[in-house]
Amino acid sequence: MSAVDAPAALLRAGGVASRLAELTGLVFRPVEREPVPAVSRSASVVLAPGRPFTVLSWNVQYAATRRQKFFYDGGEAVHVPAADRDHALDAIGAQLRDAAPDLVLMQELDRDSDRTGRLDQLGALLERAPFATFASASCHRSRFVPAPASDPLRRVDMHVAVLTRFQICNPTRIQLPLLREPRWRQAFNLKRCLLTAEIPVAGRARPLHVAVTHLSAFSRGDGTLARQIGVLHDWMAAREAAGESFVLGGDLNLLPPGDDPARLGQDGGQYADHPNPVERLIPRFRSVVPPEALLDPRNATYLPWGAVVADRVLDYLFVSDDIEIVGAGPVSRPNVVSDHHPMVATLRLR
Repeated sequence: MSAVDAPAALLRAGGVASRLAELTGLVFRPVEREPVPAVSRSASVVLAPGRPFTVLSWNVQYAATRRQKFFYDGGEAVHVPAADRDHALDAIGAQLRDAAPDLVLMQELDRDSDRTGRLDQLGALLERAPFATFASASCHRSRFVPAPASDPLRRVDMHVAVLTRFQICNPTRIQLPLLREPRWRQAFNLKRCLLTAEIPVAGRARPLHVAVTHLSAFSRGDGTLARQIGVLHDWMAAREAAGESFVLGGDLNLLPPGDDPARLGQDGGQYADHPNPVERLIPRFRSVVPPEALLDPRNATYLPWGAVVADRVLDYLFVSDDIEIVGAGPVSRPNVVSDHHPMVATLRLR
């Protein structure tokens, strides 16, 4: 085989491998839109106009804690010691009990992953902080992920989830555009999604629409984030056009408008999209933290490896115009649980 032929041969081999993985069920092949089950564990309360309710959005980093430097941060750790995982779940549960949110939009929950001992973290959290109803959708699922080569992830099933004291109806998983990468990588990589649901409102024919998402990291300006933001934009615009109330939250992996990636040094390369795709959402839709306040260091939500103070906003909450924002901001207590602080907002349906 010549040096010229080698890349083409490798691509063909990668394509064959990815197709075999799909045919044997090793990888997740989601459809564009599909219902997911809503699970009720206890009696729910009713959301009522004029009564404040609290929303918490949090990327919990699959209860990995910040005690190891993971491979995607340039370290070597892949799997999480059981003691660290359980410590993180205890701390997350305690924070949920303290904050007492009515609605939780959670990202990066392992439900059956080798790296965290194949524990259903959603079930474990519900034992620590009970909620009446929940729904979740997978954003990374494979029976065997062969990377990193030195210590493969093996089985992965990571979800985004809605947990609430209210009843939820019609939870739906909406597939987001994938990273632009070779098919063999795509086969085993994350399949990001938007999870939506409806909460009935007392005295109203129309529900409150809620959504949680976690957009792609490490896209490095390939256009994926702009396409994913387009899905969020269209979902909120459709709710708005129909006169419907909504809350959308999650880790968008994008800096706020006006933030200069160069200030982050080498990390700035992770935010190479120009123009910044989040500018399509802000100020078009209402962020619970006003646009000018998103540049305030006190509202930062993400802690890079080794940092003790968050240095950037990556997490957002958007609400429709008919929702009053009573208060909002990150909960920035000392964080050994995740590389993200939770975002909390107290809201009221007018």
